[in-house]
Amino acid sequence: MGLPATQSPQLEPSMDVASPCVGKCSLDFFGVCKGCRRTREEITAWTRLSNSEKQQVVLRIVGTY
Repeated sequence: MGLPATQSPQLEPSMDVASPCVGKCSLDFFGVCKGCRRTREEITAWTRLSNSEKQQVVLRIVGTY
């Protein structure tokens, strides 16, 4: 289930975003974690990202399933 194509999600800049890590860390050939679907760069930068940036990562991850 997803959002209709005409709607975009409303982001909450002040919302504290938890790490999407599921503890099954293994990078594929392209440098994407097989567990959480974050890129190597996203994993490395996670603690330095703003909440808005973290939300963008999570939205991308959800869109890949």
